[in-house]
Amino acid sequence: MSKLFAFLPTLLTLLALAGFAAPAAAQSTAPAAKPAAAPAGKPATPPAAKPDVESVLVARKVELDAEKKEKLTEATTARPGEVIEYRVTYTNRGQGAVRDVLATLPIPADTVFQRAGVVPAGARASIGDGKFAAIPLKRKVKLPSGKEEEIDIPLSEYRAIQWSLGELAAGKSVVVAARVRVSDAPNTAPPSATPPTPAGPPPAKGGQK
Repeated sequence: MSKLFAFLPTLLTLLALAGFAAPAAAQSTAPAAKPAAAPAGKPATPPAAKPDVESVLVARKVELDAEKKEKLTEATTARPGEVIEYRVTYTNRGQGAVRDVLATLPIPADTVFQRAGVVPAGARASIGDGKFAAIPLKRKVKLPSGKEEEIDIPLSEYRAIQWSLGELAAGKSVVVAARVRVSDAPNTAPPSATPPTPAGPPPAKGGQK
């Protein structure tokens, strides 16, 4: 397919709606706009981060150089089949520690989650039903014999990745990252799933000491 996916403008718009700091290449000190009520049939935009926690998302295309080593380049566009890495840096700009930091990265529509490249380890995933579990996700299916068997849920059905990051001390930063492959055709979620609106990662959540 010759169609290109324009990532950067879409990311900037979605990050602004979610209350995010823009990627470094387009940083702005202006407060982000808050969206009105979510469109019918779509979940509400995740709440903005606490004022003390700054989040910056960068999208990079994963490519191989002449020596077959990975290199990351700016992902302003991407073709079907290419891999994009989303990397989010959370920084505590406050004077006190933030506890129970929870970082959630939605998987954009028309992309497929890739298990390689998840940072840090120990992330959980969801198919968009609000429930997160260890990767790989599992589901039970009934066989023609009537017996139930547990199988891996296809990666194409993953709609969000989540990390429990614990405590973020004042002035400290933590980075999370995940990769997706641009689909040749739009993802089709199972009827029971309600995929989140394609967006940048929701902000870290947590209470302050």
